[in-house]
Formats: sequence, structure tokens, C-alpha cells
Amino acid sequence: MIFLHPGMAKSATTSLQQLVFARHPEINYLGLPAETEEVRAAIRRICRDDGLYWDEAAVGAILGPLLSSAREASLLSYENFTLYESTDKLVIADRLHALFPEARVFFTIRRQQDVLPAWYLQKCQKYLRNGHFVSFDDWWAIKSKRPHRSILDDLRYGDVIAAYAERFGRDNVAVFLYEQLTEDAGAFCHELAAFLGVDAAVFEQLLSAGHANPTIPARLMALGPALSYLPRRIAVKISKGMLGRGGSRARVKSDPSVKETIRSLVVGSNRRLMRDFGLPLERYGYFV
Repeated sequence: MIFLHPGMAKSATTSLQQLVFARHPEINYLGLPAETEEVRAAIRRICRDDGLYWDEAAVGAILGPLLSSAREASLLSYENFTLYESTDKLVIADRLHALFPEARVFFTIRRQQDVLPAWYLQKCQKYLRNGHFVSFDDWWAIKSKRPHRSILDDLRYGDVIAAYAERFGRDNVAVFLYEQLTEDAGAFCHELAAFLGVDAAVFEQLLSAGHANPTIPARLMALGPALSYLPRRIAVKISKGMLGRGGSRARVKSDPSVKETIRSLVVGSNRRLMRDFGLPLERYGYFV
């Protein structure tokens, strides 16, 4: 059986990919980083190719044999399948369905008001490695002006998941909450492992073995604004050195209007998700 995982919960997606999917002995995992440039390019072509240049046969010839394994679960996992930086979410869903029409699909989602700061911190790491710092307020001011070209465009989970349910069939689509993982990792692992048909004990052991997505130390975030006054070479050296250390994690503080903007954007989609999949979103603080 082939499974597709267009992850939406950014933190959970990375941890699951690196700690579990790539290591579980019963999962034939295909994702990034890929073993060859050919495979990497094929996965990215699904997301990036303009319709003029999309070649379904060529991509299928590369990925199909790798996923047609004798193992129980062959898994293609890539969060960019549902990311604003890709060509078009519906186009990608159509391409995946054309390539793997019998696949089962699962999503990992997280409260949208938590995804936004997590995404900012992920991007901020890249800025800091180059000796730059962008405050959350400045970042938000830029992104909120063009929501269709930012992470805001990816927060209406219900709409995207409904599109996959229409193509692959409702019974072949499942949704797992990041909040359930943090509340009861054992139960989360058993439910997801059951969906994939793999050993749940091994799944839980691998997931508990480490953390694959460290964030920025709070002390570096506090120092961030001062970096702009230093020579770039020194700022880069300081940033990289501090990113490699431990310590308390950075937290993002924002104006209440940010959450209200998110609420107005996602509440309808979240209600659709509750209706279609019976998810306890209200219990976990989603905007409904």
C-alpha cells in the first residue's frame, strides 16, 4: 500500500519524517533529503512544475518503482505538497492522484495560531545564520499584506483536506492532531501506526528517541536586534554559534489583532474539518 503525507503541522512533520518514517523498518520511506538528485528533483517537480512542463510519465517512472515495494507501507512524505511556495494546491492534489490513485493519505495538523509563530521562528533561523534579524512584527507586516504569498495561505486545512477526500475517497484520508501528540504520544503513535499498518511500539520508540526540530534560543532572539549594528562576519559567527547551543526556547509575542486575523481566516475551514472528520478541534483550542 502506498501512503501520501502532505504534512501541515510544521514541527510534527519534520520530527515524524526524520525520527520515524525514515527509520521504521516496516516503512519504505521516500522524502527529502533524497538519496539521489533524480529522486529529489522528481518529488519537487510535483510541486513546482508549471503545467506547460509537467511530465507525469517521467515523474511516475522515477517514483513509482521506488514506492512499489513488497513492504506493507510505502510512504511519500513532503510538506511542500500543501505549501504556498508550490505551484497550486489543487494542481498538486490532482498530480498525486494521477500518479498514485490507490494511495491512502494522511495529514498532521496543528493549531493555526501556533503554526504561524513556529513558521516565523523557522524562517528566522535562516535570517540569523546570515547575520540578519527580522522581528515578528516586521515579518507579520510584510506577510499579512500578501497573504496569498505567505504561510497564511496554508492555514485553511479543511479546504485542502476536503480536496484530497474528493479525489482519493473519504475513507482513504485521515487527519492527526499535533496537540494529541503532545498530550499523549503513545496514543498518537498507536493510531497513526494502525493507519499505516506498522508496529506501534517501534513507532513510539523511534519518536521518543529525540527531537528533530530545535528552535532558536531565547537569548539569541533577545540579542537579534543588536546584530544589525555589528559587521556581518561577526554577526554571522555569533548567530551560528548560539544556534548550536541549548537553553530555553524563544517565544513569540504578538498583538492580539494577529490572532483575530487568523481566526477570521480559518474558522470556517476548521468547522468544515470538524463536520467532515469529527475531529475534537474545539477541545484543543482551534478557532471554531
